[in-house]
Amino acid sequence: MNLPTEINAAQLTYEAYCQHTGWKSLASGQALPQWHNLKPEIQAAWQAASVAVTRLHNARISELRSDALNLCWAIERLPGSPQQTECSLAASNLHTKLNNLLPIQ
Repeated sequence: MNLPTEINAAQLTYEAYCQHTGWKSLASGQALPQWHNLKPEIQAAWQAASVAVTRLHNARISELRSDALNLCWAIERLPGSPQQTECSLAASNLHTKLNNLLPIQ
């Protein structure tokens, strides 16, 4: 997904919520303001929420990357066959894709 650099995760999250609710508050029914019209403390709350979701996402990607690496090792221990080579390549590609989603730090 290519987003303009000025759109951060908090704004993206807030605007997804707004679109889902038709730009109306589910609590009060009032119209929701555009991101740039929100008070800084409301933007900060959305930022905190987006950080929490990002951490969860990153933890899950790390777990899946580890699972993919374990799969690669397990496949390498199988007796040689065309299927083993195909499975090994698929597991390796999966591991690479997960690394690209969340580079090792």
